[in-house]
Amino acid sequence: RNFYIARSSAGCCYQRSVSRIFIGGGMTNKLGSDKMEWCDVHKNEWYYLPNTHLQHGKHPQLWIENESVLWIASVTSNGMECYDLRDESKKWSIQCNNRKCNQHYKSLSKIFQLKPCPFTFLDTSEALQYK
Repeated sequence: RNFYIARSSAGCCYQRSVSRIFIGGGMTNKLGSDKMEWCDVHKNEWYYLPNTHLQHGKHPQLWIENESVLWIASVTSNGMECYDLRDESKKWSIQCNNRKCNQHYKSLSKIFQLKPCPFTFLDTSEALQYK
């Protein structure tokens, strides 16, 4: 079954322990997307996640930390957000945004070495050391 939101250049990651695929960001009508969704591979069903606060355009990086926290980061938003999959509040939390990154963090374009690559997997410990 197709996912719900038409887009190009989206990021994705696979959570092997529960057979879920997460898709987020990307381009919709030439704009960066704040849309997130996931698929239960066994049921072949897609589900919405809450929208992110930032628009994560071309090739955002997605990864899962400790089997419970979904992260998305992108050069186009110059930001990084997380979502606790166990949390009932169902809200994304911005961990780094344009202003904060420029003042307190290394630029995300340096983390991703200026060109985001859809096939580069970022080690969570490397991303978190910039806090």
